[in-house]
Amino acid sequence: MSSLLSTQIIQTSDAVVTALHITPRNIFIALDNGSVRIFDAEGGNGRVLQATEKGGVWALDTWFDEGKEDEEWLAVGGTNCLVGIWLVGSLGKKASLAGHQMTVRCISALSPNRVLSGSRDGTLRIWNINDSTCEAVLEGHTKTIRQIAAKGNIAVSVSYDSDARVWDLARKECLHILKGHTGNLYAVAFDGKRIVTGGMDKTVRVWDPLSGACQSVLQSHISLITFLDLSATGLISTSAGGDMFSWSLDDYSEKWKVNAHDNSVTTLQRSESILVTGGSDGKVKVWNAQTGAEISELLDSDAVWQVAISGQKILALFSRNKQVMMEFWAVPASS
Repeated sequence: MSSLLSTQIIQTSDAVVTALHITPRNIFIALDNGSVRIFDAEGGNGRVLQATEKGGVWALDTWFDEGKEDEEWLAVGGTNCLVGIWLVGSLGKKASLAGHQMTVRCISALSPNRVLSGSRDGTLRIWNINDSTCEAVLEGHTKTIRQIAAKGNIAVSVSYDSDARVWDLARKECLHILKGHTGNLYAVAFDGKRIVTGGMDKTVRVWDPLSGACQSVLQSHISLITFLDLSATGLISTSAGGDMFSWSLDDYSEKWKVNAHDNSVTTLQRSESILVTGGSDGKVKVWNAQTGAEISELLDSDAVWQVAISGQKILALFSRNKQVMMEFWAVPASS
């Protein structure tokens, strides 16, 4: 069993948590009311950054200045179509980067001075933070870009146009268009050796990033794919039907399957030994990553927005009685 360490209310009115990001120093929580809540690593010293006055925040990422570990920066994107850059310590704003024509849906910090953003306008943009300019506009998608994954100079984007695209960020060009899915794509994972995508058609596809060839199609899910987690020990996929699969990276065979939640799996996090999931059934559960055995059920709520694993603690963000709450739990001893 796991023990509850702390509970606090972070929003006294009904709101949706749209993103969660944790660094060794801080916890960043984005909300659909345009704010970002910032806490220290223990959940204390809460601050509020009002990132946009209209609409919500949908994406964020952070980085540290090279050689300056005391200077943490935050990039935020949302319905105002801007990419905002803030210094975390002072919450001083460095820039508002304009160019996207619709909501900024995803952000990835590429280096201390470059940020990649994807938008519902179907474009990706590479931003130079030092001089607040757009280095390149990467075009090709015809619908919303839902998610991006970057490693080195290679990035992968997935879109509601049913395609994934592989980009060379140094040459600023598209290397491959990954075709095969039907319907919206919602998830992508990329470890440098393989690309994994999933979406509305209930399939998970594995691709070679060098050739763009499809290596495997995994077809066991009962509903659209919600999350993918790719690590050296294997691939985890979840769906809106509540099921969760573990796949071998050797031959892409099924290692185990569980019915994780009564409805959609809304969030997934993995450490070396455990998986933590949250579902639209309001539950947060801990699983053995190797066997799929359920270790513990942490809480029951109205809706689970995000979970994270930080050292020996599990963080859960959820709604209860029209309030957004944050809880820390100890990682179960049996894990």
